[in-house]
Amino acid sequence: MRPTTAKTPFWERIPHRIAVPLMLALTASLAVSSLRQDSITFDETKHFAAGLAHLKMGDFRFAPDTPPLAQMLVAAPALLMDHQWADQDAPGWRQGDVWPFGRHLLFAINDGDRWITPARYAMVVLLLATCLAVYAGARILFGRTASLLALLCACLSPTLLAHGRLVTTDLPITLAFITVLITYARLLGRITWGRLLCALVSIGALCLVKFSWPLVGPPLILMAAWAVARRRPIAFALWSSGGSDNVDDEGPEGAIGHRGGRMLVVGLVALLSLVSVYGAIWCCYGLRYAPSSGGDAAQVGLTAQGSRGREVATERQAAWDMTMRDSSGAPLRGPVADFVRWARNRRFLPEAYLFGLAFTRKTVEGQVTYSLGKIYDGGRLSYFPIAFAIKTPIAIILLLVAGIAAAWGPVRLRCRDSILMCGLVTFVVTYLAVVVCSDVNLGHRHLLPCYAPIMILCGRSAAWLSHRIARWMVLAAVVILAYTNISIYPQYLCYFNEVVGGPANGHRYLLDSNIDWGQDLKRLADFARRHPAEKIKLAYFGSADPRTYGIDCEMMPSQLGFGGTPAALTAGTYVVSVNQLYGLYTRQIRDSFWQRAINQQQYRAMSERFSQPPPDGLSDAQRAERDRMKQRFEEAQRWLLLNRLRRRVPDERIGWSMFVFRLSQDEVDSLLSLADYRAVDTSASE
Repeated sequence: MRPTTAKTPFWERIPHRIAVPLMLALTASLAVSSLRQDSITFDETKHFAAGLAHLKMGDFRFAPDTPPLAQMLVAAPALLMDHQWADQDAPGWRQGDVWPFGRHLLFAINDGDRWITPARYAMVVLLLATCLAVYAGARILFGRTASLLALLCACLSPTLLAHGRLVTTDLPITLAFITVLITYARLLGRITWGRLLCALVSIGALCLVKFSWPLVGPPLILMAAWAVARRRPIAFALWSSGGSDNVDDEGPEGAIGHRGGRMLVVGLVALLSLVSVYGAIWCCYGLRYAPSSGGDAAQVGLTAQGSRGREVATERQAAWDMTMRDSSGAPLRGPVADFVRWARNRRFLPEAYLFGLAFTRKTVEGQVTYSLGKIYDGGRLSYFPIAFAIKTPIAIILLLVAGIAAAWGPVRLRCRDSILMCGLVTFVVTYLAVVVCSDVNLGHRHLLPCYAPIMILCGRSAAWLSHRIARWMVLAAVVILAYTNISIYPQYLCYFNEVVGGPANGHRYLLDSNIDWGQDLKRLADFARRHPAEKIKLAYFGSADPRTYGIDCEMMPSQLGFGGTPAALTAGTYVVSVNQLYGLYTRQIRDSFWQRAINQQQYRAMSERFSQPPPDGLSDAQRAERDRMKQRFEEAQRWLLLNRLRRRVPDERIGWSMFVFRLSQDEVDSLLSLADYRAVDTSASE
């Protein structure tokens, strides 16, 4: 224990055994208290239901784009609660379609909001583990003070808090990546049985969290290359000589100084790692090739990915055929598709894992991107740089810049583990290069794995605490970060920084899970209780059923629908999720749809037709056809109304994801007119 004197700065005298638990307790309290105020978000229905199916039935067909480990871990506590399980006639069960199955399981036969709470608590545990991993990485690299600053940044980060309390895989993959990098850096510095076991377990877990896990390959390769190339030998202590149970407490029993010997050791570690990955995959899937167990395992189907992002439930072989072809019908090409074909022919890996690889490869087709107020087909190179710039707290950005400057500036903090630093930097560069070039621009959350290394580098800014002026800048950044956290609590998912005016303006720049993931149904229920006389007409983006939250409403065009009565286009209170308002995944709501001349012509023709009473003497078949066309026209009217509402200032906002519009009948009639639209082409109707 270092002696304390009057000249020792206070930040060096902070006892970590007290400070670290207090920071973690603060983060846990913020996460737990805020998660209770959010309704079930869009992807939670999928991940939670899939995890329950994995655990309860040994069925791995659901949510094929995600390996099952994280889903199983967080769903396990929920099995201790009283619940009703769906039978095999439940919607989506035989087809392996997680969306109808999950919605039936959570909202039709159970109280999903109460049932998912233990799983969210389990996610908070993983959030705390991620914060500890940041602390450990910063302490290894930069020492005590830097580790405390890095931990503080992680504990107060709106980004980590946003996803560290929801049942998804974004936080688990972040934890898995940083754990692999730390454990392998420690192993390559000194080989012991304990460190070897930790490294193999961590990489085995990583490959079962998300299919993006191979991105850890380049940093591990460079870490190994640096361990071989540098002059420092690799220490090893595989056998104890002093009788202590903790090998790491003893000095090294040997050292491998010869470069050829180090190459051999690194090669053996790589081989063991591949064996660990292979064994972990088979063990997690129950040492079984078939994706489901039971007597009807050969008859149940899989959910394939159709063209332009449409999910199509079908039989198993047809699902494989559809998934292994692109939107034009040609066979998928590339290393992933070739590996899946080879592995499937040899049953090299479980079928569910291989199908998940192919399914994930297929999902990059037909994605849309919303950025800076416009919707694009495919990805945009600027998407993730913009998302990072406006959804990262300014205090974190300043501390990151200060931490990077501490490597070359007038005040320096020496890096204590070059292997780990090499791994972190290489990982961030590799991950960003792949993600930025990807067509999957579904949200800032896909940058989450980079935030653990970023927090560690923020800790390096502690070097500036020894500088008289810069010290106050660092402390001011910490205070600003704390204020940022308080100002956005409890709606961490909607955080946008001051550069764009905060969450009030966030929808002008980014949509989807950046601001609207269906999390505001509880706040809508509170709104409905405060305004009992107002009949709500709801356009909802989410997988939850609003009726289970006590919301009496009529249904406007919603992403998945919720079985409510279609809204009559009359005076009333229209509540619209911002994703629906912009038509993010509903092209019929977008300007591009209504600007087409042929769509305008069809709409006006139907408007004129149905403004008149039906002619006399219609047969039953003709009357049925007229009723069907009228339903289509009323659906088009609802699309147009949402499109026109985007140009209107909302009367209120519920949370940050829902807009409230109170409309009179005259206003509704005016909004259903196409008078403001100018036809831009005469192409075929969308």
